[in-house]
Amino acid sequence: EAPAPDALPAAEEGRIMIFRVEERAVLFIPEGWWHQVRSAPNTCAVNFWSRGVGGVLSQRARNNPRAAGYHLRVAAGAAVAAECERRLENELRTGQAAK
Repeated sequence: EAPAPDALPAAEEGRIMIFRVEERAVLFIPEGWWHQVRSAPNTCAVNFWSRGVGGVLSQRARNNPRAAGYHLRVAAGAAVAAECERRLENELRTGQAAK
């Protein structure tokens, strides 16, 4: 069953990945990623939710407030780099610069 296109914007752009996880294998899905799972009959799935990087960084910032600025700079730098990469990929794919 397909998700509604407006629920998953990446699906509209054709950015769908399909994985088949074999016996005794693990698939890591990053925090915040939309996903759908289909399991074969007689499947036992184990899910684990962690605090994620955000929770770890929040705890470190509480323990050492001076470290918060460093973690913020690292996170902001990663966000800017990801946006630049997204725009470049879009420009290469469409031949048009992002506005």
